[in-house]
Amino acid sequence: MLHAYCDASYAVSPLKTPFYVVAGFIGEQEQWALFNSLWRQSMRDLHIETIGCHASKCANGAGPFRHIGAERRAEIQNRLIVDIAASRLFGAVSVIDMAAYQVAREVINDTMSKSDRQYNEPHVHAVRQCVQHMCLVTEDVTDEPIAFVIDRNQEFGKRAKAWYDISVNNPQDRHHFRLGPFSEADRMQAIGLQAADLLAYAGFRHANGNPGWQWAQMKAAIKISEFVTAQKFWDEITVRFRQARENLASP
Repeated sequence: MLHAYCDASYAVSPLKTPFYVVAGFIGEQEQWALFNSLWRQSMRDLHIETIGCHASKCANGAGPFRHIGAERRAEIQNRLIVDIAASRLFGAVSVIDMAAYQVAREVINDTMSKSDRQYNEPHVHAVRQCVQHMCLVTEDVTDEPIAFVIDRNQEFGKRAKAWYDISVNNPQDRHHFRLGPFSEADRMQAIGLQAADLLAYAGFRHANGNPGWQWAQMKAAIKISEFVTAQKFWDEITVRFRQARENLASP
């Protein structure tokens, strides 16, 4: 079984952010065991065993990093990137262009039942996109199921898990047989989430036109696949849902 750790990144709020990103790393159990060993040693060496790496706060000197100098904060992020690369984990970044999505949002809602509208939310679309993305980029080399771990926070919550459970039991979903266990965890216990958090943060800045050194360094050292649902994608979705709405309205 493959294992994937995923996290989200956005600005302001899920509906006001210019981009909503879910990203993470996928690998075999042995690769994750190596990463865990390397990164836990790095946290000890860097004296951050109790705080780990929270990408945005570390990059900007906020929260528990506010008393840590810029040079050392860069060292923390660099060391994490080195450990990810050494573990040969594969990265996936899924991006939703929120301006394009907002146009399609109401059209999609109009064709859904009230109970199903809970799945027409940015975090659900982004989690689904990332899950499907990881299935796609690995299907040429394996048909093993994938166990997904996502960061425990309010935005992912129960709706993403509910969507996942529906997909697992839906034979029309081409990847349903690859959807293994799905769980939420804390980044200090499941430290693969710290790696996912850094990739999501760097991926968001890249999508927003303000890439930092983290993105350039990760792209140079790690295999990363990007998938963006932009204007064309949501235009096609809108056409499809409008047609469905018209069909429902026909006698």
